[in-house]
Amino acid sequence: MRSLGALSCAVKARRSEAAHPDMPDRPTARSAPRIEDVARLARVSNATVSRALSQPSLLRADTLARVEAAVAQLAYVPHAAARTLASNRSRMIGALLPTLEHTSFALTAQGLQTALADRGYTLVLACHGYDLAAEERLARELVARGVDGLFFVGQQRSRELSALLRRTQTPFVVGWNADVPRGTWSVGFDNRAASALVVDHLVGLGHRRVALVAGLRATNDRARARAEGVVARLAAHGIAIRPAWLRECPYSIEAGAAAAATILAGRAGPTALVGGNDAIAVGMLKYAREAGLVVPRDLSIAGFDDQEIAGLVTPGLTTVRFPAQAIGERAAAALVARIEARAHPRQVVLEIELVVRESTGPAPRRAPAGR
Repeated sequence: MRSLGALSCAVKARRSEAAHPDMPDRPTARSAPRIEDVARLARVSNATVSRALSQPSLLRADTLARVEAAVAQLAYVPHAAARTLASNRSRMIGALLPTLEHTSFALTAQGLQTALADRGYTLVLACHGYDLAAEERLARELVARGVDGLFFVGQQRSRELSALLRRTQTPFVVGWNADVPRGTWSVGFDNRAASALVVDHLVGLGHRRVALVAGLRATNDRARARAEGVVARLAAHGIAIRPAWLRECPYSIEAGAAAAATILAGRAGPTALVGGNDAIAVGMLKYAREAGLVVPRDLSIAGFDDQEIAGLVTPGLTTVRFPAQAIGERAAAALVARIEARAHPRQVVLEIELVVRESTGPAPRRAPAGR
């Protein structure tokens, strides 16, 4: 029987051997699979492997499948730095979103991710919280890290960021806004037209006393366009919105409820409330229920975005549906086309639609009042 001392020495010896850098079974960078190994196993050229990794949509399905199988079998990982040097591209796209708390922006990010991956690009996300200075700082960091292009939500940005984009000649696409300067690459929808859909619906139901709680307009051109659209469309119907009934607040349920409480504090309030997005509108629904108002018998409420919650609350929320995921998909196609100098329309305008649910109905004879 071996002694405890001898067993201890044997264990130490085995540990020493396992840790020795010259042991033949230790994986090294030299033994890592190369692109030539993948090409040999897949029975294709090195160029075809490179194309499969960078532009898979250009290959036939059977060829791509062979390359992918070889990559998986060999656990091949392409050297990103080498690819960047060879092509002068990082194949990374930066997307600067206001937030991911709202379903709509998350859907746009999903559309970007899927469509970019299909084209051999990687998405890098950053959120700036509607802070233009933070957006500029994040964009600068992404450009410094070599992204091939940028995606922005909305046209409004700081002077410093506009100067950075001009100086670096970084390709970019604007999403969520069709109201952009001529020549700007954009994929979005008409926010003013969205407002018109809501106003026409409410006026058609007999509402003449309409209030609006917009998003914060100073740093959000979409919120500003929607507010201007509501005011302009009401004016087209011969209706002037009262100054006290035009307010703004952050995009949150709590802020929407507080704004509704303020607007409905008087004895003769509006018969319809429009929220700058669904979170604000759901907050209005919350306040109406707490105040003992029955929606839509006493008060109609509408929103924008058609977030998932719009169809889950009771009553269901009337709102404008935007193609949030399609914006990401189409923006990815436009941005890659711009980077690769391919033909593509500079401005793409997507369709919107009014989704009528139970939160809107005929105007009541007597205007409601809060508690």
